[in-house]
Amino acid sequence: MRAVNIKRAILLGFFATIVLASPIMCICGTVTTAPRPEITKGEFPFRIEYEINGETVVIDDTVICEFAGYSSPSCDDYNRYRKWKTSLVSGRKTSENIAIVIVENQQIYFYLGGPEYYMEARGNLNFHAFKLIKHSFWSYSTQWIYSEELLNMYKIKVISYEFSPPIENTFK
Repeated sequence: MRAVNIKRAILLGFFATIVLASPIMCICGTVTTAPRPEITKGEFPFRIEYEINGETVVIDDTVICEFAGYSSPSCDDYNRYRKWKTSLVSGRKTSENIAIVIVENQQIYFYLGGPEYYMEARGNLNFHAFKLIKHSFWSYSTQWIYSEELLNMYKIKVISYEFSPPIENTFK
């Protein structure tokens, strides 16, 4: 009987140590924060011109990127990353894509690039690519589609596109 109680006490002690030590390890872990950007806001004009159903459409707008602080560290990842807020001068909704057309259950977006590209010169933009997003009741898929396929499959002709390059930012 005594041996069972000792085993229980050891097991209880082991679990209590894990439960009590986990929050302390999260709090006391080494948190690293990415350096603050010297330039915290940037505006990047762009222009896309395309033809659909015989009609020429021009999107002339500006991407605004603003530093939005840092992410919160978690127990899994002690790092704090830079966060950016992105918007368009026109007020049109965006993330890194701008919708150009919706066909049945498919949306076609022009890829604008993320704020990391514009403000940190990180990543690579492929301005020849569009994103095709297909929705159905049971599935969701994303794939890249290029100008030639866009013309052949959806009769959308890309006439021109002009984008601002990223800034040269420094971090302290």
